[in-house]
Amino acid sequence: MGIKRAIEAVYPLSPMQQGMLFHTLYAPESGVYVEQLTCAIRGQLDVPAFARAWREVMARHPALRTSFAFKRLERPMQAVHRDLGPDWVQEDWRGLPAEEQGDRLEAYLAAERQRGFDLSQAPLLRLALVRTEEECHRFVMTMHHILMDGWSFPIVLREVFALYEAHRQGVVGGLPPARPYQDYIEWLQMQDVAAAAEFWRQSLAGMAAPTPLVVDRASTGAATAGPGNVEVRLPASQSEALAEVARRYGITLGAMVQGVWAVLLSRYSGQEEVVFGVTVSGRPAELVGAEAMVGLLINTLPVRVRVGAGMGVAQFLRKLQGQVAEAQQYGYPSLAEIQGWSMVPRERPLFESILVFENYPVEHFLQEQAGGLAIEDVQAYEQTNYPVTVISGPGREVPLRLLYDRSRLDDGVATAMLGHLATLVAGLVDGIQGSIGELPMLTAGEREQVLVAWNDTAVPLPQDRTLHGLVEEQ
Repeated sequence: MGIKRAIEAVYPLSPMQQGMLFHTLYAPESGVYVEQLTCAIRGQLDVPAFARAWREVMARHPALRTSFAFKRLERPMQAVHRDLGPDWVQEDWRGLPAEEQGDRLEAYLAAERQRGFDLSQAPLLRLALVRTEEECHRFVMTMHHILMDGWSFPIVLREVFALYEAHRQGVVGGLPPARPYQDYIEWLQMQDVAAAAEFWRQSLAGMAAPTPLVVDRASTGAATAGPGNVEVRLPASQSEALAEVARRYGITLGAMVQGVWAVLLSRYSGQEEVVFGVTVSGRPAELVGAEAMVGLLINTLPVRVRVGAGMGVAQFLRKLQGQVAEAQQYGYPSLAEIQGWSMVPRERPLFESILVFENYPVEHFLQEQAGGLAIEDVQAYEQTNYPVTVISGPGREVPLRLLYDRSRLDDGVATAMLGHLATLVAGLVDGIQGSIGELPMLTAGEREQVLVAWNDTAVPLPQDRTLHGLVEEQ
């Protein structure tokens, strides 16, 4: 088959794809933007039907059959390949003890991440199915984030299980036609760049440097490298109370988490004005079918927030929610373009932390979709190029995750930071009607430390800048 017949379409990259391509080529060994999803599938899995369903879903969505051309080109392009299925590995570990299976799985997951992807070679998606018991398989999907965003995951998985069930029952699949990712790229090219430039110039006027991560160790240099990951979940009762407060005040849970991250950055840095990145879905209402499109439609946009201790919490969160909504209307340029419209020098980042609020809890979704199969132990792995990434989302127990660059943050500092964030989020339940300055940030253990120090002058007060200005408030 000739190269022209093997290629279905060629078109430019989205702004987010451009950024991911740059960071991947800049640090090819780092594993940045390699994503992994793994889960246990319990029940009588029909493996041929499952494999066939995956091939058909890849056939439906051009974004999953894409490679990237960037050598000797004025600008990078993406090429959609015809008749391309996933890389597929099957193994049987039923004869191995459970402990050895666990060790082998961890080694396999790490090796797959380390292996990474050559973005010029499709497919950028690898699947593995390991049989661990008579009626249990471990499923692993490793992919490069440049193919699709988190909003696309449930779409793909829903279709896989729908086609799987259809094959099991001998029914011819009846999924509606999918809108190709190329339509989004064409929509992007029709947007008003001048209007976006004007919006971002005004939004970022006077800002000349990113908000500092005062707890990092960039200046001292560190032996530890690689990504770190810590997570907590708010108790169900607290999560329910938070959702009720959100409904009562007309504020989304996403805006609440964004707001308390702004408060945390302000208290850490001692600055009243902070800037961080917010990842938005990028699925425009006017592009019919965008909500069911598979591809990378997200973008990460700067949010510049003033955090005054005397501001009312509810008013502050509503204002931030409106601000992010307005930014989304001008969210089609690349971050490099947006930075070019600011006063921040090219060699410095616009922000050092990003917040991702995932409105698509994959674990809950998978458990609903699997038909006669039970989906258990769902785990996701991701890595960005930012020193700190905060990930949250809805759930019976609201998750708060911190991904961090261990060359910039100590594990202990990251854990403390996550504890402060969780305390601030939980504090919204009782603090929504109060002022920002009244929101508690110290964990129970830290408050005890402060009280002990306060009552015993022989014990020095904490000097850690993470406690900046907080002793008086507790």
